[in-house]
Parts: sequence; structure tokens; C-alpha cells
Amino acid sequence: TPWNDVQIRALKMAYSDTPNKEIAKIVGRTVYEVTKQAKKLGLKKSEKYLKETRINNLKKKRNG
Repeated sequence: TPWNDVQIRALKMAYSDTPNKEIAKIVGRTVYEVTKQAKKLGLKKSEKYLKETRINNLKKKRNG
């Protein structure tokens, strides 16, 4: 199913600092579709988001 303008706008607004799982719920798509569309549009996660994600992943591993 093609993406509509509202879904694309929401993806562009949220992508840089929102988990793909959350975006998928918002736009009614799968995480795979969100990832694929973001790549097609050239969207990237922000450095701040990536850093926070890495820190949280390390904490999870330590508390494992």
C-alpha cells in the first residue's frame, strides 16, 4: 500500500529522535516498512538519539 502524505509527514517529523517501533504504531505500518521508507527518503537518526540508544543498550547488557 502506498504511503500517504500524512504518514510521510509524520515519518519525517519523528524519525530522527523516535524509535521505529513507536513510529510504526503512529503511522499504522510495520517497523520494516518504516525503516525502508526512511531509507528511501534519506532520513537519519540524530546523533543524540543514537548516543542515548547505545548507552541504554550497554546498561541493559550490564544488568542482563
